[in-house]
Amino acid sequence: MNFEKPKIEFNREVEKDKSLNGKERKQKQENDKEEEFLSDINIVGAKSEEEKRVLMEKIKKAALEEEKKLREIELEKTPEELEMIEFANQAVNKVLERYGLSPKRLPPEKIHILSKEEYQKLFGDKSLGKHFVVTGDIVLKKLPIDLRLVAVLTHEMLHHRSYQSVRIWPFPDKEGNFPAVPYRSGLGLYSEKKQKDYFNAINEAVIEEINKKVIEEIISQPPSLIKKEIDDLKKIRESFRDGFLPLVVKGRIKKFSLKDLFYFKTLKELDKDIRVRIGSFAYGKERRVLNKLVDELYQRNKDKFKNKEEVFGLFVKAVFQGKMIELGKLIERTFGKGSLRVLAEKGKLLSKPRRFFIGLIKKLKIGNLIKRFNKNQFQF
Repeated sequence: MNFEKPKIEFNREVEKDKSLNGKERKQKQENDKEEEFLSDINIVGAKSEEEKRVLMEKIKKAALEEEKKLREIELEKTPEELEMIEFANQAVNKVLERYGLSPKRLPPEKIHILSKEEYQKLFGDKSLGKHFVVTGDIVLKKLPIDLRLVAVLTHEMLHHRSYQSVRIWPFPDKEGNFPAVPYRSGLGLYSEKKQKDYFNAINEAVIEEINKKVIEEIISQPPSLIKKEIDDLKKIRESFRDGFLPLVVKGRIKKFSLKDLFYFKTLKELDKDIRVRIGSFAYGKERRVLNKLVDELYQRNKDKFKNKEEVFGLFVKAVFQGKMIELGKLIERTFGKGSLRVLAEKGKLLSKPRRFFIGLIKKLKIGNLIKRFNKNQFQF
């Protein structure tokens, strides 16, 4: 496949220069590897090609230093983890190719697995994985080999594959340098003037919707390492024909949508009951807003699109290729002038779908949308 090609070219380059000693050759390999993965980063704020070249050199140096720090604290990857990384690469590529994106392989060296203690010390939150925009590295918390690990890994891989740009920070750091800082990651945009993030919630929603397709691809063709787990999940899906799994949570019965459930593990059997751990796809409420937006855009522009998937494809193009103009024009034309700004600024409300749409309606005073909302045609 095409994503193997850079690796072959890289080996030829090493073969050419036999004058290097072992240490120099290893350093050259690391530099070339960083060059390969930094080539997709777009530079904002460079006034000339020379300034862009100098900035890329600085980014490369920073990436190598960051990677060196991570290697000092990362755990050695097991053969099973390495197998999962390769399988995740294949699944991500297979899904992204459906949207016209070229396949690429993220090498295991760019993925760092940390112990729970080191991960908590570094980030101090409840997350399971992180992606660094500037360096392109992925950091994961140590987890058992199961579908939950794969879902976290593929989610961060999708962030890595999304459109990335950095810009020159206009204010010097303590050393008097002007560092490169993240500017765009997918749809996500950071304004240094207002020190505010835009589109982050909708960006995460698109990434996780694609991740659902990746995981379903894996479920359809499971690797041997997690085949039994996936077979059990399939049995559960087949057992509840209504599409919902009833579970007792804190003394109350709660129904979980099997469409969003991808991880199910029995922890302990207690007489007639069993204690289980389940995993659902992330950003559920944000994805519901995204799907409502896609549905509304399609319903009001049926003359321009064959189906909803074609509308969703515009969000995918914006996230993975950075092309926002077509999507922006469609949103403004459908909901009215200023609606794109509302979507950008009200990111936090995406976790509260009903409040988000009320805010959108009040802001834009869209008559038809108000009527549909009052008739409870927007159900959350």
